[in-house]
Amino acid sequence: MRDRGQVQIFAHRGNMSRFPENTLPAFLSAAEAGAPWLELDIQMTADGHLVVTHDEDTLRVTGISCNVPQAGIAALKKLNFGAYLPGAAPCTVPLLSEVFEAIRPYSCRISIQPKMNGLVAPALKLAAACGMETRIAFNDINCEYLIEARRRAPHIPLFWDRLPGTDHETDFELATRYRFTALMYLKEAISPELVAQVQSLGIAAGACVVNDLNDFRRFRELGITHYYTDFPIEFLNEL
Repeated sequence: MRDRGQVQIFAHRGNMSRFPENTLPAFLSAAEAGAPWLELDIQMTADGHLVVTHDEDTLRVTGISCNVPQAGIAALKKLNFGAYLPGAAPCTVPLLSEVFEAIRPYSCRISIQPKMNGLVAPALKLAAACGMETRIAFNDINCEYLIEARRRAPHIPLFWDRLPGTDHETDFELATRYRFTALMYLKEAISPELVAQVQSLGIAAGACVVNDLNDFRRFRELGITHYYTDFPIEFLNEL
């Protein structure tokens, strides 16, 4: 693998530009390409399984409406989570444990985004049971999830996803207090001044979600090191 320096590429929901999002083919494609990070979303089923999917309702990706937190794993496994993507092979919703097992042979790590309350502790427990506790991180807009993760796992990487219009001073204060690894700003919020302020705190500056290579090149010139992207292979080839 080429030396890619400090730049960290996060395959957003896997290589979702080529495969159905948050599915094993998407994660394996990114892992095989050498992405250092996979980013994924988790929810809990009614019968206590951590599954990897973004939406609470499955309608957008499967074409069939099913509420994930109210459904059992058997019912969810019957749905095609690749139905929304023309030409894609049928894909079942993966358990988080199945993703851990699939990417174990690769060097990539996993950043987990909890989509509901109460998921940080079971995700950490599952990672430990699968021998993956040193290969996970958490990211989310809700800093309470990240604060809980910091309390339970003092050394875990944490990436705080930020929206345009957030109060930067509050961002900086909380990120410093809880030792967040990076502040991940939507690209519309990024300015040279913001990047410099974040870096002055010893925190990495990140951008999400960046899919245009020209934006990627411009942000790298500003010193941004962390990127969520739907096009991980194209971005890795740029390094």
